[in-house]
Amino acid sequence: MARPLRIGLQIDLIDSGYARALAAGISSFCREKGASFVIFSGQSKSTPDGRLYQNAEIFRHINRRNIDAIIIASGTQSSYISYDKYLEYIHALSPLPIVSLSMELPGITSILIENADGFLSLLRHLRDQHACKRFAVISGPDDNSEVIIRMEAYRAFLSESGFPEESAHVLSGSFTDRSGYAAMKRLYDGVPFLPDAIVAMNDMMAIGAIKFCEEKGIAVPGDVIVTGFDNITRSRFLSPSLTTVSQNLRMQSRIAAEYALSLAMGFDVPPVTRIPTKLLCRKSCGCVGHDERQIESIDEYGQQVLDLDDYDFCSGYERFRLEDEFLQLRQYLGRLHEIPSIADLILALRSDLEYFGMRSCAICVYCEKITGVSGWEFIFPDRAELVLAYDESAPLENSKRKGRVFFNPRETMIPPGVFTDRPRALVVTALYHREAQLGYIMYEPGDIDIAIYETLCVQLSRGISSALVFTEKLALERRLSNALRRLEDTNNKLSEMSRTDELTGLLNRRGFLSLGQQAINLSLGMNKTGLVIFSDLDGLKTINDTWGHDSGDRALRAMADVLRKTFRSADVISRIAGDEFAIVTVDASPGFLDVLNERIDDLLREWNDRSGEPFALSVSLGAVEYTENSADLVELLSLADTLLYDAKRQKKIGNKTVTENS
Repeated sequence: MARPLRIGLQIDLIDSGYARALAAGISSFCREKGASFVIFSGQSKSTPDGRLYQNAEIFRHINRRNIDAIIIASGTQSSYISYDKYLEYIHALSPLPIVSLSMELPGITSILIENADGFLSLLRHLRDQHACKRFAVISGPDDNSEVIIRMEAYRAFLSESGFPEESAHVLSGSFTDRSGYAAMKRLYDGVPFLPDAIVAMNDMMAIGAIKFCEEKGIAVPGDVIVTGFDNITRSRFLSPSLTTVSQNLRMQSRIAAEYALSLAMGFDVPPVTRIPTKLLCRKSCGCVGHDERQIESIDEYGQQVLDLDDYDFCSGYERFRLEDEFLQLRQYLGRLHEIPSIADLILALRSDLEYFGMRSCAICVYCEKITGVSGWEFIFPDRAELVLAYDESAPLENSKRKGRVFFNPRETMIPPGVFTDRPRALVVTALYHREAQLGYIMYEPGDIDIAIYETLCVQLSRGISSALVFTEKLALERRLSNALRRLEDTNNKLSEMSRTDELTGLLNRRGFLSLGQQAINLSLGMNKTGLVIFSDLDGLKTINDTWGHDSGDRALRAMADVLRKTFRSADVISRIAGDEFAIVTVDASPGFLDVLNERIDDLLREWNDRSGEPFALSVSLGAVEYTENSADLVELLSLADTLLYDAKRQKKIGNKTVTENS
């Protein structure tokens, strides 16, 4: 069975009133037609607001591989970017069918509202019905197409009314309630008296202005009139309710969805469609008295609206429901910050996200670290990991994947088969923390307020970032530990090599002086004495001169083997130089030297008989006892060396006597 057609919406963050209204209309239409709906929740790439530019990177998933047509809220998406640059971006989406909202684009299906008519009707109402002569306008971004049209209408209004343009205040804003609040504060601090009316170019900025007035005790509409533009749902529930201009968001969104679906199916649609606007007069301009229990019973779309008592009930219910949702969020965030590693985080995520009513969800994390600043050119990496995926319409066991799942996000948003092919409404949003792009999440919202989901995604980004840092730290610590272990092994080997004679494998002079002294100290600490023995291989020079140095090396190795067999493992044996050997033997008295000499002679005789070498081995020994009063190995070695030469002289005398007698 072929998957349902997918209609996308590219818009600023989904939890704004404008975005909610558009998404609701498109979602309703897609549901009726059996199509899927994918919301790409992001912002203009050039936004000056902190790191919110990171949200724009999710738009790179907008292509024919992932969706069949896209609706773009150009009125907001084109902010902070030149017209030519925006056109370049739009044309780069080709051959994807595109519907532009609020901005006419050449060669692109465009749905426009009668901005000038709506704005003029509002201004004329304030002049004619409320005798307003002094105005302040809270504008939007200067390069926004709708702002440009409304500003032209404003100047035309001032001209027709005979009001001097220089007396009209124009305050900059960015379509957010915070910017409306800030604009109202600048006006309040900068003028001796307030104008008659504050005209905001959207409802959210009007809401921010009203909030400032409340804090300063400025009565609306008693001291100043405040109006908006858009007619988002929230505008009806403000206190006072907001006078605004409806741009028929529901009609816009449904027509946009209809056109997008038609284009995806290959049908023709009108190149430009204009939607009428409608002035809605409410309490913020004084048209509805504060004490009247009047409310619109039919909205501009002919839909039934609840009466005031129903609003009170609904408002109370919604408040408690929202309190519960925020409590869930707070509890979850508390647990989120305690999760140490990415593996632990993913293990807990499915049940946590289902608890928030996400019907289906896929979380994709990039396999490489990606960082950048505003204006950078983000390119999807060719490898990402699907760290979590579930679909409530699929059996639980289907979501339990064996092993790790990797895929190429340049080719698809999620691997095939993650979700079943039923129609659904999905939100796709970037996961990022500070300058780092982490990946993205695709989820199917439930009944919880969309602001909760967006907050959850922001905090999830931080949780993933922290978990990745912790996981990376553990990996780094493991690598460091392994490196230190290898270094320790290498140092041990180097240390061993520095103390070992390469030819014989016995200790060298350095090793002997260190370990030999330790053996002496340990022995004396146990109230035991022992011997320090100095020996050399007789006639090594003759062997080297007569049969070569290889024969001399074999003689030295043979002598080392004889000494190993003679002494115990607890004794310290070394070749300290040339033909000289030294030994520390513990728990031995001077009388034991005769036994050692006899044992060495027997072993040398056996070797000489069996070796097949042209030379015979012979060794001379000198030994001295170490005691509490004489325990310095260097001094003892010198004394033993002296005794060795005495022994060698005696051996030469004995050999000479034997020769003369024979």
